[in-house]
Amino acid sequence: MQYVIDMMNGTRCRLSITATASDVKSFMDTALRDLKKEAPKGFTLAGAAKDDPLLRRVAERAVSHMASVFSSQALREADKHPVARPWPEAEGGIALPAYGQEFKFVMLADVLPDIPFPDDFSALALEVREPDIPPAEVFRSIERLMRPLVKLEAVTDRRLPANGDVMDVSVEGDIDGMPVPGLKKQEMSLPLDSFAVERDEETSKTDLSRVVEKVARGLHVGEEGEGVMLCPENYPLPSLRGKPVRLKVTLRSLRRREVPSLTDETAVKLGYPDARTLKAKAYTTVMNRCVLSRREEANEALFRMLPGLEDVEVPESLQRIFLAEYMADMKSFLRNTGVENDPRMKEVLASSREEGQRMAEENAKRHVYLLAYAYKTGISIPEKDVDEQVRMLAVQAGKPVDEFRKGMEESDMLDSLEERMMAGKAMEKIYAAVKKVVVDAEGKPVPVPERS
Repeated sequence: MQYVIDMMNGTRCRLSITATASDVKSFMDTALRDLKKEAPKGFTLAGAAKDDPLLRRVAERAVSHMASVFSSQALREADKHPVARPWPEAEGGIALPAYGQEFKFVMLADVLPDIPFPDDFSALALEVREPDIPPAEVFRSIERLMRPLVKLEAVTDRRLPANGDVMDVSVEGDIDGMPVPGLKKQEMSLPLDSFAVERDEETSKTDLSRVVEKVARGLHVGEEGEGVMLCPENYPLPSLRGKPVRLKVTLRSLRRREVPSLTDETAVKLGYPDARTLKAKAYTTVMNRCVLSRREEANEALFRMLPGLEDVEVPESLQRIFLAEYMADMKSFLRNTGVENDPRMKEVLASSREEGQRMAEENAKRHVYLLAYAYKTGISIPEKDVDEQVRMLAVQAGKPVDEFRKGMEESDMLDSLEERMMAGKAMEKIYAAVKKVVVDAEGKPVPVPERS
């Protein structure tokens, strides 16, 4: 096999491939062995008529395999990394080869661009917020661990909800009479803290549970009230963000929680050696959640400072993949919230496409940058890690692992999964290299404790 690679732009290349007569013969012989059950006795490729249906099937199978193998080989030798399966340049596909004769064809491929990475990312200084854990969060975590011992009793006297109660409510929301996906009608059980908690009023305006709690606290069982929340900025449908959502809240029932005192005896009933250990578990759970949140914030900040990221050229096929994923998520969101067939949702979905294109480009740039860095630094993913990820995805999808894996292989999703895992490892490598400055809630650097 011989080939010539021409770069058409920074991410698309043209592969002119010449398969020798020996190559063609080998691939067609292999294809015939795969189809031998269909071959009549005495059938030979050399002696078959040009219009023989079996010869055509053999040639089609051979050229498909040949195009895949030789394209991959050429790109690998040229140190080009494809982001999607190469495709024929000709609109009608690749012509069929003749047995034992030289064969030429042309393929196109979208590849990762050349990115001038810095030799060392340690020149970057990244601010990371220190974990700050409000005592109320720890108390909630303790109560969650004690949930198996918590008793609920229906409140029979006519009174307003109080701290320590659980409010069972139904909620409906609309924007100018249009149902809000996720709020068409839902039932909620809201446990009220057993203690007074300070609320951030600005955050409360966009927090559904807080707005519902505020309304329901003023209701008796069976009564209905109204409240208004602002559609949050992270809501999946961009055209609804920031708009006022009118909420209709009904308090269906009220229950009182009886939470036992946290003693060593109580802790033992829950499987802990003593109360101190249970408290430590609650604190660690909240701390881990806070650390993870701070890491996500730091990752976003790091993306904003990565040198050269904004100038990354995104392969066209990868942009389409990310946009298709975004729109599929939007459709799934509407379907799961029960408003997919509402004619008003078509306009809402259409308006999401513009944001989808922006987000697809941004996410594709990040992916390209990290994947290119992964290849440059030799990052790879062990096969066992890929297998474990496939197993987890199959379980989530409720499908047999072998069947799920086969589907991923046929759709190129297995390679995509491995590449995304590589990109994740690349992010970890860059994050570990940058200089981290821990700051407090006001953005002031936190002194490093002196070692004794």
